[in-house]
Amino acid sequence: MVATKHQEALQLVEQYLIGLGATPLNDVALGGLYPRRGFVGGWRLEVRVANQEITVNVLVGEGFPRTLPRVALAKPPDFPSWPHVERDGFLCLGGGDETFDETEPVEVLKSVLRDAAELLERGISGVNDEDFRSEFCSYWASPRVECPTALSLIKVEGPTRRVSAWTESAPIVVAETDAELRAWLRNYSPSKRLDRELGGAILMWVDRMPLPPEYPRTAEDVLRLARRNSGDAERLLRELCGNHQSVLVVLGGPTQHGPGLGGILIRPPVRSAPGRKRSSEEDLERGFRPGRIPSGLVAERMLGATRISRVPVERADASWVHGRGLDRRAARLRDLSVAVLGCGSLGSQAARLLCQAGVGKLLLVDPQELAWSNIGRHALGARAVFHNKAKLLRDRLLEDFPHVREITAEGRPWVEVAPTIKKADVILSAMGSWEAETLLNEWQLREGRKPTIVYAWAEPHAAAGHALAISRAGSCFRCGFEANGSPRQVLTKWPQGATMHHEPACGAVFQPYGPIEFCYIVALAAEMILDALLAPSAETRHRVWLAPEERLTLTGGVLSDLGRQIAAGRSDGAFQSIAPWPNSTACPDCSA
Repeated sequence: MVATKHQEALQLVEQYLIGLGATPLNDVALGGLYPRRGFVGGWRLEVRVANQEITVNVLVGEGFPRTLPRVALAKPPDFPSWPHVERDGFLCLGGGDETFDETEPVEVLKSVLRDAAELLERGISGVNDEDFRSEFCSYWASPRVECPTALSLIKVEGPTRRVSAWTESAPIVVAETDAELRAWLRNYSPSKRLDRELGGAILMWVDRMPLPPEYPRTAEDVLRLARRNSGDAERLLRELCGNHQSVLVVLGGPTQHGPGLGGILIRPPVRSAPGRKRSSEEDLERGFRPGRIPSGLVAERMLGATRISRVPVERADASWVHGRGLDRRAARLRDLSVAVLGCGSLGSQAARLLCQAGVGKLLLVDPQELAWSNIGRHALGARAVFHNKAKLLRDRLLEDFPHVREITAEGRPWVEVAPTIKKADVILSAMGSWEAETLLNEWQLREGRKPTIVYAWAEPHAAAGHALAISRAGSCFRCGFEANGSPRQVLTKWPQGATMHHEPACGAVFQPYGPIEFCYIVALAAEMILDALLAPSAETRHRVWLAPEERLTLTGGVLSDLGRQIAAGRSDGAFQSIAPWPNSTACPDCSA
């Protein structure tokens, strides 16, 4: 049926295009013009735009008519000549979220051709040249970039200033300071040698991003651009180019869609000499004894007709990673810290979520090693087995999120590092131990109920979960439990008896549940932590998550009275709810 619709649509479109004078492109032509593009139909068509005859190729893929036709210039001009025309001549039509009626392929094609004609007319007339500024990052890089994309950790704002760069090997990275750059590189690639001196770089901040005719092609062009800059660009450029090293200039400025960045790499010139190839340093110092040439003259030679590479710059700073510069919480979270006590299935996954959310500092505490039986629900995998959970989790998170400010790990019980965890803004207790968590509750009360502690745990089979935030006022953690550690508030009951299972080993017990159902409880805990960080409350807060009743039934459970009260007839879907937490006058910890 799908193939039939595809063939019918192709025939209708071909009939329409031939009626306009189009010529079909055979499979050989399609493969030669657009290798690996997967087009199954194409037609060459002459269109008249702005009093010019322009030849375009109309192309459809295997998914047509469920996918839109593409239009490409048969003879594309040098890139970039017109906005929204890619290097290979394809026209960027729409924003990628268009809706269309696949049952009317000819009408869809007519709409695409109208959009293409309008785009070309605007490009030829120059009325959309400002799009070169608003979409600067799409057009900046040299046609044949000779070096990898540069990663930026800098604050994307003025003024022009000197920054720090790593250009020795991929990836090229630029940061505000040497310390920030070394920390990022150490996290991202622990095996990388960082004993070399870091290179200098410049953030050249401009009021308006240049248009393509203004893009620099030589180091001399960069110097002219620096002279027009109101800041210290020329002085910094000459200073860095006098050091016999490659220099990275990051051009930055505002656009309609937020600040944009583009990189310029200036390398020392290299010329051939009779019989051998001169090194860049020899070429720069020609006419002088080694090390005797004035740095000012080196700068002059660097900033001559030397060709430069315009390189793309990809933002990797924290504000961009966490919300592409639009999440107002990111800056606050970067200054806050969380101590995670217990780096098992819940703690490890929550720690990862907190890194992804932008929390700047983590302290991971767990004395245990990872076992093979853990990896099905843990954030770490097989390579971490027989290693301390906290320390290996720290290493993994630093590699995955090298921009975080600090992640430390302690492979000792929390009581041995209590002075350190007290400095955290929020503590997550995911230890799952009645003994350890009652001791933690006593400690918090002694410390004046600071900092806030979020306790998180799952009921049997992960059919329900709890996140409890204990702060400066209200009932404490112990208030919600009987003297023997049994919770006073449960959402599920298990008529068949005990839900814990034993391994064939002494004292080895576990709850059988999988990572899919458990992920909701991890999210519940992480969300409670974010609330405690960003919207702290003095009162005790308790939230619960309840699985669909069907899953509960399949595992042999039923809703408790509280569970039925909270579910209120909602048996067909998982949901989160606020729940009360007991205030016990008989609590042995806080009743006084």
